[in-house]
Amino acid sequence: MKKVGIITMIANDNCGNRLQNYALQEIIKQKGFDVYTIRNDRLLNNKNNYRHNLLRFIKQEIKLSFNNYKFKKFNKKIKFSKKFMTILNCEKFNDKYDFFVAGSDQIWKPTRLRMGYIDLLGFASPEKRIAYSPSFGLYSIDEKYYDILKKELPKFKALSVREDAGKKIIETATGLKNVKVVLDPTMLIEKCEWEKLEKKPKNLNKDKFIFIYFLGNENIEALKLKFDENEYQFIDFHNNNFGPQEFLYLIHNSSLILTDSFHACVFSIIYNKKFYIFERKQNTTDNNMNSRIDTLSKIFSLENRRINSFDFIDLAVDIDYSKVNKTLEEKKKDANIYLDKALNK
Repeated sequence: MKKVGIITMIANDNCGNRLQNYALQEIIKQKGFDVYTIRNDRLLNNKNNYRHNLLRFIKQEIKLSFNNYKFKKFNKKIKFSKKFMTILNCEKFNDKYDFFVAGSDQIWKPTRLRMGYIDLLGFASPEKRIAYSPSFGLYSIDEKYYDILKKELPKFKALSVREDAGKKIIETATGLKNVKVVLDPTMLIEKCEWEKLEKKPKNLNKDKFIFIYFLGNENIEALKLKFDENEYQFIDFHNNNFGPQEFLYLIHNSSLILTDSFHACVFSIIYNKKFYIFERKQNTTDNNMNSRIDTLSKIFSLENRRINSFDFIDLAVDIDYSKVNKTLEEKKKDANIYLDKALNK
């Protein structure tokens, strides 16, 4: 059986990250491959300040060892490489795999120490390099990063990104015109398969609840003025000890989802849920979400679900999921054709 190595971010505290990793693994497995997620870390992906970053990495791993055990439990569903890839040993991996897939998530985001030699699969033979739905997480990047893109991206056998802004970045930096925009891998998995992974949180005490999943600095106290707390329970993901499987249950069974998260939007679409999208409020100039939301809402004609105040929430306004689901099936077909061709299927 041919082997595929996935290069992605490996986070122990982000549901979207863990679920996209799992989804990409499962989709490629379904195509008949032995799939591994290659353990790596942004701190060890570049030679600059390697010794200093190694110490940072060790401290980081010690801290992460105390993280939410539910993320660790979910990681058991992902097949990881035994060896850890670093900039010092990455070349040795080339002969052990038939293909390498860079994706998904923001692995090409230079402001987060990504988009290095490993993230761009510089260690792999050109015929083995596939990009599936990676994200820059930005509308544009500094021109100082163009050189590495010009050097590595033309060597890819198959090149795709997750959002229109990423396609434009590549075209501007390299002149390449063969870049496809494809769905996040989570959207390639059938809803019934996600349902099998769901776990109900123990602290749900009402049949009707509003699921709140903000990664930015949203003040949710105003929400309680909008809805009757006697009728609805408010479930704030980040105030609870939840993991990816609880995340899936909460999206699937909520009366309403309020979020600034790309993947919360994705799963709201998969489960055909009522949801509203907020612009992310954060104490940084590093905009790491909106470009992805722009493309997602455009593809599925959901621009009217984007609001900037709880005042605009209206439970009476439904989403026409007949059109959304038709678009989803068309885009899934396109994505699978892209992957099949890239993997010589």
